[in-house]
Amino acid sequence: MVLNEGEELLGVYRSALQAASARGYTNIVQRLLDAGAQVNINNGWRGTALIVAARWEHKEIVEKLLNHGAEVNAYGEGYGTALQATSIDGHEEIFQLLINAGADHNAEGGMYFTALQAASQGHENLVQKLLESGADPNTLGGKFGTALQAAAYYG
Repeated sequence: MVLNEGEELLGVYRSALQAASARGYTNIVQRLLDAGAQVNINNGWRGTALIVAARWEHKEIVEKLLNHGAEVNAYGEGYGTALQATSIDGHEEIFQLLINAGADHNAEGGMYFTALQAASQGHENLVQKLLESGADPNTLGGKFGTALQAAAYYG
């Protein structure tokens, strides 16, 4: 089985729940949750099932995971938090679900360092929402330094 960007399943995820969440297998995610799968297993780079579901825009899975106690501010080294992961591609519905669940809009870490830097890659609506909710545009770190530098890089 091949996953996103040519990666193989073996070794990429630490649990069946993470793998099913990344691939968007809603029915399998539900069966795993019903069987007591641990929602917050974190494999470091990919993070938790919630982070990968948010990254690959699997809204129904994000909802299921949140309803089963997924930690909304869990951190993975690659994408950072679920809010950062969904901000990369501008997934507005998932973004709002995470905000409503208490996601920290100023959490730092991961490739894009903040949700604002991730959203600054051309997702104007998310940038506006983050700024209105108090995201700090001057936070320094990550791949680009600041959200303004990220926006300048991506035009």
